[in-house]
Amino acid sequence: MNFAAKVLELNQQWEAIDKISLAENIEMYLEQVYPNCNTYTARLEKLIEITGSKKESAYAWINRGRTNVKAPMLKVCVIAAALDIDVFDLLKLTEKK
Repeated sequence: MNFAAKVLELNQQWEAIDKISLAENIEMYLEQVYPNCNTYTARLEKLIEITGSKKESAYAWINRGRTNVKAPMLKVCVIAAALDIDVFDLLKLTEKK
C-alpha cells in the first residue's frame, strides 16, 4: 500500500474512533510502556512531555467527560511514535462495557 493510501486509511480510522476508545487506548499503552504511569496524573504529565502540548489540551484528550474533544490525529501519531507502537493500535475501537 502506498503512503497516500496509508494516510487516507489512518484518517478514516481516526474519524471512526470514538473519543473514549481513543483515550482508553492511549492510557493503556502509556501504562504498558511506562509502568510508573499508573495514575491519571502520571499519564497526563507523560502525555504533556511526549506531545509538548499544554496541560489543558492533554487533559481534554483523556478526560472522559469531554466527549467532543479528541486528540488530533498528528498528536496521536506523535504518541504512537514515542510509545514505539503502530498508530493503528491506538485507533482500535474498544469493547463497550
